[in-house]
Amino acid sequence: MEQVRSNPYVCNALVDMYMKCGMSLKAREVFKCNPVRDVVSWTSLVVGCIMEGQCEEAMNCFKQMQSEGFQPNAISFTCMLNACSYTNAVKEGRALHAEIEKKGLHESDLLVGTALVNMYMKCGLLDKGLEVFNKLPVQDLVTWTALIVGYVGHADVEEAFMYYSQMQVEGFFPDSITMTSVLKACSGLGRAQVGKEVHTRLLAMELLDKDATLCNGLISMYAKYGLLADAQKVFNNTQTHDVISWTALIMGYAQSGDVDDVTCLFDEMISKGIRPDSVTFITVLNACSHSGLVEKGQTYFEAMSEVYGLVPISRHHACMIDLHCRMGQIAEAVALAYRLPFHPCSSMWRRLLSACQNLRELEYGSHLFEQSVQANDNDAALYVFMGNIMTMSRYKVQLPEYV
Repeated sequence: MEQVRSNPYVCNALVDMYMKCGMSLKAREVFKCNPVRDVVSWTSLVVGCIMEGQCEEAMNCFKQMQSEGFQPNAISFTCMLNACSYTNAVKEGRALHAEIEKKGLHESDLLVGTALVNMYMKCGLLDKGLEVFNKLPVQDLVTWTALIVGYVGHADVEEAFMYYSQMQVEGFFPDSITMTSVLKACSGLGRAQVGKEVHTRLLAMELLDKDATLCNGLISMYAKYGLLADAQKVFNNTQTHDVISWTALIMGYAQSGDVDDVTCLFDEMISKGIRPDSVTFITVLNACSHSGLVEKGQTYFEAMSEVYGLVPISRHHACMIDLHCRMGQIAEAVALAYRLPFHPCSSMWRRLLSACQNLRELEYGSHLFEQSVQANDNDAALYVFMGNIMTMSRYKVQLPEYV
């Protein structure tokens, strides 16, 4: 073992292997024993940290590498820019950009240039990302896709489609990653015909048989348009279904108000051995809420933790509060709000006070309003609801001064 550890090339390979296998402690042990560390061994450590989601630790390793006199190369910079994009570390990203420009890597290395575009776009600096993109001496499909994905990620779908078209004019044909992003843009654009044209393009490219993500994107897009027959057809023609495809289809039926189809699809998904996730339950609980299915909603809510081991988050609790409010069960809604493992958010206070307004429940309304003020929730809408409740109840009560 000592002979192995004394060989820097073997050590570098071991660090890389252990980090890629998720054995970071073992990788660090080998790294520390490496008699001759170089930029390769440091970069392997940085990459491993990023793969494990330890982006801050990756940045610390990168700084330590430089403090020990090792100059980062194109791969090191690319990895660090990716870490910045994951953590929205704009300040660090700009600093890396400055270093890269000093070395001239942004012009000589397309990998680095693409990583810069990706970093700025992911961090929401769209103009800066486009500026870097336009300054690159050459672009490839990955660079174009980074630009398009960035615009889609920040809901600038018109720009995304413009560059999607321009990319093809320049002679670059989209791949599955590009098309996945384009489908998301279609969902946000609200133009069903554009979405259908993209679907036709995907069929011509023969990508749907190979990529479940694209199929899920199509199902989601058609579901959002309310084109359930098209969504169902894509779903039926998809070879394998996962929780994302099932949830996308369920969401479509929920949006159209078909609660019976929602519950049937949910049960069918379970029978196929697919475990629902948090988003699935939000969709199903919303459907129960809008249809007034109290018992069914309660059953699903309890199944989350008792059957599937999922911890309900704010949105799940909000669905249950909304369900009780819609059914005029203000006492049950208030009791649920008071049992929350966290402070109710503004939307929950608004929903509760809105129900009190509709039911002219002054006693509950006054108590809820007092609780929201004590929680330092200064949402102006809460004061409006409380004023309406008192007016309808023919009471004149002095409101606390709104700050």
